[in-house]
Amino acid sequence: MTDYNDNEIDFSTADVEIESKGLPIGFHKAMALKQFYKNNPKKPENPNMLVVTWEVVEGEAKGKQGDVYYNVNHSIPKTARIAKETVKKIEIATGVVVDKENPIKGRVCVLDIRPQKDNPQYSEIKGYYPENYVAQQSEGVPF
Repeated sequence: MTDYNDNEIDFSTADVEIESKGLPIGFHKAMALKQFYKNNPKKPENPNMLVVTWEVVEGEAKGKQGDVYYNVNHSIPKTARIAKETVKKIEIATGVVVDKENPIKGRVCVLDIRPQKDNPQYSEIKGYYPENYVAQQSEGVPF
């Protein structure tokens, strides 16, 4: 097994391919295939964690799937607030409020997927955009 020094890897270069566990790195149009709540008996502070399975629906990564966890019911208020703000971003990107009658399942949007800061072997969603969004390399997250 090769040891890598994180200081030698430049993640800022747009044309660098990064192998990650989870959803593929980049901007991808994706659909929420499933939505469910999951309890983690090892973490009682995080009951009823919202889990959404996103699937890339276009491009070379079509068919790739990944589960994303939203800690909307976490016992730490700041953690729950951040998760609820993230769900609000999905609402903005898809134009529909998330509630029991309008779940996340079935929604389509563009996901901005990047390596996790502390664990670059894993990916995380950094932005949610309307499904007709075209990514520009120099653009930041609009909301």
